[in-house]
Amino acid sequence: MSDSLFLCATTRLAQTLRGEVPAGRAVWRTRQALTLGQWFAALADEALLSGIADLPLVLDAFSERLLWEKVIAAALTEAAPLFDIQGMAASAAEAQALARVWKIKPGDGALSDEAKLFIGWQAEFDKRCRSKGGIDPAGLQRQVIELMSAGHFVLPESVVFVGFDRYTPLERDLMAALTVRGVSVQNQAKFPVDRSNQKVVACADSDAECTAVVAWVQAQLAANPACRLGIVAPDLAGVRDRLEFLLDDALHPALIRPDAAEVPRCFHFSLGRALTALPLIRVALDLLALGSGRAKVEQSRLSALLLAGGWSAAEGEADGRARLDAALRRDLPYFTTVPALIRLAQRLAENDAPLCPQTVDALDAFAECAAAASRKLPPGQWAGVFRQCLKAAGWPGDRPLSSHEFQARRAFGEVLDGFGRLDGLLGPLAFAEAVRRLSQLCRQRLFQPETRGRPVIQVLGVLESAGLDFDALWVMGMNDDLWPPPPRPNPLLPAEL
Repeated sequence: MSDSLFLCATTRLAQTLRGEVPAGRAVWRTRQALTLGQWFAALADEALLSGIADLPLVLDAFSERLLWEKVIAAALTEAAPLFDIQGMAASAAEAQALARVWKIKPGDGALSDEAKLFIGWQAEFDKRCRSKGGIDPAGLQRQVIELMSAGHFVLPESVVFVGFDRYTPLERDLMAALTVRGVSVQNQAKFPVDRSNQKVVACADSDAECTAVVAWVQAQLAANPACRLGIVAPDLAGVRDRLEFLLDDALHPALIRPDAAEVPRCFHFSLGRALTALPLIRVALDLLALGSGRAKVEQSRLSALLLAGGWSAAEGEADGRARLDAALRRDLPYFTTVPALIRLAQRLAENDAPLCPQTVDALDAFAECAAAASRKLPPGQWAGVFRQCLKAAGWPGDRPLSSHEFQARRAFGEVLDGFGRLDGLLGPLAFAEAVRRLSQLCRQRLFQPETRGRPVIQVLGVLESAGLDFDALWVMGMNDDLWPPPPRPNPLLPAEL
């Protein structure tokens, strides 16, 4: 490569730089802009494909957590049930990344009990990684930097770091390796800020601030419809729903109809939603959670499925499902089973027209498909079983999918495809445990529907806003309990380090 490479602090900044249109140009070359993680991954692929080095396979976040769970559970032995293994695994994964990136090596001095435990866990984790040919992401990045220093890879003439407030030791080591190779390393200066227009707006509470933000947006757009506005919130998850409702009500009042839910808006939130929060995926997981259908479940779970869309004849038999739901709550005990619900529907159909025959047939086919997989299977095989079960249940329903639903279904398929990568870590699982692990994967997979163009209003978290520039900016939630953010020292590392 001969052009400059822009290494960005965030994915959003990289996307913005790639999408910029040079003034007065009809044809231009797309700017090479990547995050550090994306560039390291590309270099690792290059090393493998070109035979530079036989690098280990990088673990994704879920696989890394699973491996830490196994290491910690094996170390705690009899005491394991007394601890939150998953929470400790998350802390261990964070401590490992911090140790790699910041070159933290606990000494032999006075260490807390947790730090001493982590040193032992870390050695066992590295041992298991080597045996399985894997490595954590920060460890792979360290190996790529070593290969770069040794003279490997074709590097760009210059590398520009954009959007970084401070540099970690890993990033400084990367800069040093690039400089040794003759690459020009630059740091893009921050955008100049006009402080003459800054002011503080005091609001009574979060709702009042959201209302003030929307009024400010309306005033800015009225003065200049082409302006680019930014809204930054440290607690974006806490204000998202309220702010989204107010922006929609003020800027797109005509889109209040349900059929306009996916019409593009002039604002965009950087915070995605977990796959499990999407109705179509929630229904799929709720169906799978029924398992073989022989275990007793609460009426409310079956009732919610009957009244939900996304499977079998949800549209065509909506009235019949509602009547079957009423009969379920009237005639069956609070804890019941899927076969009991099917028998109830068949009994009601003896003296009258069937309420929802396609739905009942789908439930029956689903229960038979799930019951056929009664033995323990590895995750890769469970992915195929889950697909068969959902197909038997008529998922994703009897109506065409919207654009967002289609994208969500595709994302869920990708999660199922990746489920097989956990075979070596999880081993054979029972049906219920496999569904639980799949639900964990879906909770960690953030979904953000694809958007066209660049919305006028960007609503961002603090980290996502790094390096971006706007014509006007409102920073929300600057309360003493939110900003500056409280320190979060990792309990497995010495606080001094």
